[in-house]
Amino acid sequence: MTRSFKFEKKLILSALAIILLADMVLAVVSYRLAADNQASQKQSLAEARSRKKLLESAVQRANNIRASLPQVQKQCDAFEESFRPSSRGYSGILADIAQIAHKAGLSTEAIAFRQEDLQNRGMVKVEVAAVVAGDYTSVVRFINGLQRSETFYILDNLSLASSAETRGASVKLNLHLKTYFRA
Repeated sequence: MTRSFKFEKKLILSALAIILLADMVLAVVSYRLAADNQASQKQSLAEARSRKKLLESAVQRANNIRASLPQVQKQCDAFEESFRPSSRGYSGILADIAQIAHKAGLSTEAIAFRQEDLQNRGMVKVEVAAVVAGDYTSVVRFINGLQRSETFYILDNLSLASSAETRGASVKLNLHLKTYFRA
C-alpha cells in the first residue's frame, strides 16, 4: 500500500502542479485582457472627450450664428431694397446697359428680357439676354462696367464670336445676365 500511496501522492502532486500552471496561465491572460480593456477604455474616453469638444464648438458656432441672424436679416433686407422696383426696372436696365456699352465703345444690337416671379420673397428675377459688338478691349471695359454698376447683375453666361467688318476685326458678345426687381 505504501507503493500505491506514493503513486497516488505523485499523481495528486502532478495534478496540483498542472492546475497551478493552468491557473498561472489564466492569471497572465486575465491580466493582459484587463490591461487591454483598460487601454481600450482610455482610448474610448479620449475619443468621447474629442467628440464632446467638437460638439461644443459646433454648438458655439450655432449660437453665434443665431445671435447674428437679426443683423444678417437687416443686411439682406437692405440689399433687397437696393433693387429697382419692377414698375420702372426694365427701362432702367435698358438705360444702364446702353450707358455702360456706350462708355466702353460698344454698340448694343439686341436686348431681351424674361421674368420669373419668386414666390414668398416679393421679388422678380429677370433674365437679360443682350448682344453687344465692338473690339475686344471695349468688351473687357463693358464687362468691367457691369461689375461696377450700381445695379446688381449676375453674369450667368457669355459667349464671344468674331465678325469681320470693313473697318477691321470686331467681336460680338452674347450675354446672359440675371438681376432682380422688387415686386
